[in-house]
Amino acid sequence: CVMIAPLMTRNMTKEMTFLIEDSIARHAGQRIDKVIGAGQVYENMRIRALDITKPKHLRRLAHEMRCGTIIMLETKGAEGSYAVIFAQLKFALKLTMKRIQDNSIIWQGYHQASRSDGGLPFGLLSIPVNAIQAGRFSNDGDVLPSIVDDVTRRIFASLPNLRIVR
Repeated sequence: CVMIAPLMTRNMTKEMTFLIEDSIARHAGQRIDKVIGAGQVYENMRIRALDITKPKHLRRLAHEMRCGTIIMLETKGAEGSYAVIFAQLKFALKLTMKRIQDNSIIWQGYHQASRSDGGLPFGLLSIPVNAIQAGRFSNDGDVLPSIVDDVTRRIFASLPNLRIVR
């Protein structure tokens, strides 16, 4: 069993937070039998007035939810840049699985990915073409979910499959 810690940061939208947490829960579920999502963990913390950063509160939450491990996540969110003829999006994520009883690290993973479109203008015709490609890239709503999912998948590739074989 593993709990996904809610992403407690103020510098990103709720949609971005949910996107990251859901991706982690989905990929963890492919490797671990029982995954308790960040939404459920957050709700239990809120009901019991617990602070996940305090080891005593974390142990109480683990006891209440009957789950002895937690995945903590760190990210600065997505960083994008746009310069008319070039657009880029970067995303980095660090995951740490800890045993709650003694706060020992069981597994860690980190990955960063970037996507871009557009480019350097080498001729007169390449300026509008690069501008269109960069504009299309920066307005594409599928780029962010795709890069978050790719980063999460790459991180979980290093975690052995812990599912019980029946």
